[in-house]
Amino acid sequence: MKKRTLQQVQTAKQRAERFTRGVLHDEQRGDEIASESVEDYAARKHLTIENPMEVRAMAISRRERELEAANAIQEQMIEQLEEELETLRGAVGEAAALLPDDEDSDDQDDDQDTDDQDSDFEDSDAVEVAVAR
Repeated sequence: MKKRTLQQVQTAKQRAERFTRGVLHDEQRGDEIASESVEDYAARKHLTIENPMEVRAMAISRRERELEAANAIQEQMIEQLEEELETLRGAVGEAAALLPDDEDSDDQDDDQDTDDQDSDFEDSDAVEVAVAR
């Protein structure tokens, strides 16, 4: 049996109908071919219908659906991380507001604070870079 796509069998069936009507002038046989299903025509002509393009299209659309699902999950995770970051920023702001504004203690701890602030600044940059990704 010869292998053909569904489109190829449909085209062959249409050509056979046109040939029967136009060249053979057999309207009755043309009507029979026209009313015959594509599958019946293929069986009568000993053709096997295969559609490799349809299978490939289904595989592509499956990959697209999986990619869309993965992107949706990624977007949800990013939104959750952004919400948690905002919560943490608010907590840091509240904690900073609770610190005493005593200038005397600031003068004594200036050398220590400078070192601590540098390391805190580097850590907050790392967090923001990680969240941005």
